[in-house]
Amino acid sequence: MLYFKREYLLREQSMATFLLMICILIALVAASIIVIKIQKKQRFLKRQKKVVESEAASSQMATHTNRAPQIERVIEVDAYEQELFDDVATLFLDQAILLTVEEDATLMQSTLLVKMPAKTQTQIRKMDLNEWSIFWSFYDQSLEYYVSRYGMFYTHIDRSGREHKKSHRTRD
Repeated sequence: MLYFKREYLLREQSMATFLLMICILIALVAASIIVIKIQKKQRFLKRQKKVVESEAASSQMATHTNRAPQIERVIEVDAYEQELFDDVATLFLDQAILLTVEEDATLMQSTLLVKMPAKTQTQIRKMDLNEWSIFWSFYDQSLEYYVSRYGMFYTHIDRSGREHKKSHRTRD
């Protein structure tokens, strides 16, 4: 019986040693992975620092070379196109269209856009509380038709930069 206890203790001891060796091996592998990741991070940071320094140096050189007078881009707009936009906007303001239905906005937008210069941009904006507007723009000129629960509002900025407003209030 003593022989069996001794053999059992030896087996237990060898099993514990084996498990201890596996735990040490796992700890060494984990430690090596952590060291490798730290080294990768340091190499990355060094490279990143070099890139930032080179970009800073090149931007400093660019600012020194860009000290020459800058040429502004001039957009040439024909006077008749500006007059056409203003004339169409004035006619629109004089007509005093009282359109409140949002579904008809695209029809009014396209009808007016056909009469305006070719480079006129337009958009219909939908806002909260069932408010919406149609906005036309031609370089520095603009026309807006704004519909809210308080009425319809027209705003036109002409080629001289003057603002023309008109409104039709439905509620106060």
